[in-house]
Amino acid sequence: MRLGRGTRIAAIGAATLALALLMWLLFRALQEDYGVLFSDLAPTDAAVIVERLKKDKTPYRIEDRGTRVSVPADQVHEVRLGLMSGDLPLSGGVGFEVFDKQGLGATEHSQKVSYQRALQGELARTIGALDHVKQVRVHLVLPESTLFTRDRQEASAAVTVAMEPGMSLERQQISGVQRLVAAAVPGLDPARVVVADHRGVTLSAADSTGVGPAATEARLQVKRDIEDYLALKVARLLDSAFGPGQAIVSIDATLNFDASKTTIQDLLPATNAAAGEGRVVRRRQVTGASGGEPVWTDAADGPSSDRTPSSSLEIEYQYGKRIEEVITAPGALTRMSVGVIVPGALTEEHRARITELVRVAVGISDTRGDAISVQSLAEMTNNDIGEPSEALTPDDAVELDDSPAPIRSTAPLAAIPNHYLLIACGALLGIALLIVGMLRSRKPQSLSNEDRQRILDEIQRTLSEDSAVATGRTRI
Repeated sequence: MRLGRGTRIAAIGAATLALALLMWLLFRALQEDYGVLFSDLAPTDAAVIVERLKKDKTPYRIEDRGTRVSVPADQVHEVRLGLMSGDLPLSGGVGFEVFDKQGLGATEHSQKVSYQRALQGELARTIGALDHVKQVRVHLVLPESTLFTRDRQEASAAVTVAMEPGMSLERQQISGVQRLVAAAVPGLDPARVVVADHRGVTLSAADSTGVGPAATEARLQVKRDIEDYLALKVARLLDSAFGPGQAIVSIDATLNFDASKTTIQDLLPATNAAAGEGRVVRRRQVTGASGGEPVWTDAADGPSSDRTPSSSLEIEYQYGKRIEEVITAPGALTRMSVGVIVPGALTEEHRARITELVRVAVGISDTRGDAISVQSLAEMTNNDIGEPSEALTPDDAVELDDSPAPIRSTAPLAAIPNHYLLIACGALLGIALLIVGMLRSRKPQSLSNEDRQRILDEIQRTLSEDSAVATGRTRI
């Protein structure tokens, strides 16, 4: 039986497809299955892992743009445990394991450098363990210890944190990172720890007691925090009485960021105030008859009983002394102004109650010169709009005719949403295009030969009649 050309082509295509499918299945069966060893790796960590796998002659694959390393599936756990138990500098560099192989010929300077590297690496690992943190770098400045105070430098630190896409550090986390680094480094103040993101934007707040633009921004932030905190307290108090969002609260706080230190020195009262004596430190008794040396006795020993008329007694007293140092922290509240607007009308009694309530809530102090003002929204609206005017007389109407014509409001047109206007314009444009298309598509009807002959006959008849009429008029 002889097959047709189309049947032969279909049979050859089916056989080719079956052979290709069989070869693919054999390739998949013979191919070794790989499992993920580490994923979301930093370029430095991926390079270290690949170098160790090459050294151990372990087959591997690099996937996902170099951030994922895969090994044979049956070796994943074994290779992972082997890498983690080694001394690979992962997740922020080397740590204190750098001292495991410290040689005997290491100098003091090399040990200090190794300690600084180890401390930076351990801090980076600790910070990198936080949620949604992708990569961390820590740089420490450890000053040399000196004998003189004037030559002593303060320690400082810089931390760079790279977060996962769409995530960022909160203010509490930034403060926690600063305190963590400061607690790990001797003599480091948390304010001297700078935290920045991967774009170079400073996340940590500057010290409000310093100088410069950063300190000014920090002071403004402290001022805003205090004002928002006090305004929120008053707003919550008024919301329970007038309803949520009905009262308007504004607070202005004046802060003093000057740090001051006061030393107070007082004398304690004497033990025997009536006699003017304080605490006896020592006594000196000189006897003129014997001509001996002065004899010093303890304060506990009473006066000598063998005094002669020519002897003299000197007693030294010590009065108590108290020294007190008072250090005023910067950011003290020196003055506060509170403004409150409540809905509805207020009587004087209600106004006084609200004023006293707000005064107690925020801690208004008359000694500081604090001020508080409570106003009613209805009173402010009436003062702004004014009383309704009376009916106009004809004379007033004549005078108003000379005034310029009022501007007509276009509020109804402006109130229409923009997308509705666009839809209407599009509909009108579509209708216009449809009408134009219909007019263009209408073709002139063709006349038959009979219609053409009839029209010509009518034209000739009309012309002949007009000629006859014109000739008759000429004869007359």
